[in-house]
Amino acid sequence: MRSKAKSVNPGSGPASRASTQRSGFTLVEVLVALFVLALVVVALGQGLRFGLMAWVGVTRASETAGTLDAVDRILRHLIAQADPGNATKAAPFSGSRGRLALVSTLPATPGVPERRVEVVLAQEDHLLVLRWRPHLHAQPLRPPPPFTEVALLRDLARLDLAYWTPVAGWSAAWSSTELPELVRIRLAFRDPARRRWADIVVAPELQQP
Repeated sequence: MRSKAKSVNPGSGPASRASTQRSGFTLVEVLVALFVLALVVVALGQGLRFGLMAWVGVTRASETAGTLDAVDRILRHLIAQADPGNATKAAPFSGSRGRLALVSTLPATPGVPERRVEVVLAQEDHLLVLRWRPHLHAQPLRPPPPFTEVALLRDLARLDLAYWTPVAGWSAAWSSTELPELVRIRLAFRDPARRRWADIVVAPELQQP
């Protein structure tokens, strides 16, 4: 008698079933990936927080030392690194005589890279107040985080901001889609015995592409 040869389907063997079972991600693999992603997000957040707190410490130390040099450097850096926008987006920069809002970078601190932040500089009572929070490039899915605030200077009598272009000269307000060519910060203190600080005049260094 002839024995009938069993036909073997090459796609129905153990190796084929194993490959089919492994074509997607298992629940454990998905959970591990989510856990690693959460660790990355936490690490980035802690790095940003460390950078901001280090910057606060520098500014407070500068004020305690009774000098405006560090404040001068911080303000010059923020304005020089102001976001100029691009061909499709206006520069996120607006100002009045007593308030300036822009997107810039925090001054670099040891071990912490520069990060994009939203910045508001204003006078409140007799304080020169600086607020910032992380700048979100994409449309946020939740409300933005609150601003972190630090008083850069005390005993301030007046903050006077001005914005310059070759056509209009100095203006007390700015709402253009482009950056001004110069920004002037003039500070006056209540104590007449305190020497007057020279005007801070800064040219934004970044140019629109």
